[in-house]
Amino acid sequence: QSLVDLNLRRGNHIQPAFLIPPLAWLTDLLLKPLEPLRLVGNIAPRPYFQISAVDDGQIPLRSSRALFDAAGEPKRLTWIPAPHLKPGMEDIIEQLVTIGYAEATRLGLLD
Repeated sequence: QSLVDLNLRRGNHIQPAFLIPPLAWLTDLLLKPLEPLRLVGNIAPRPYFQISAVDDGQIPLRSSRALFDAAGEPKRLTWIPAPHLKPGMEDIIEQLVTIGYAEATRLGLLD
């Protein structure tokens, strides 16, 4: 099941429900060239750092893990106890900035 299909079903915004599979298929087809799983391997040999939310209701843990697994080395994954990021979540945004800054410093990307 694609992320598009999963999220279309979760929202209950599309009625009747039989429209969801063809809409998900069409959206997946249009977005396929931009699919992160297809592109993440191109980042290597540059460092790849991923922050994923354990309590993300929109991106399943298996999808986050698959993206990380598809990345080349060097790579690092950090899990945070948070929901899917939305505007206004300043405390989580601050946490992400702190984690990202520390990782960039560790990698020697910042002085």
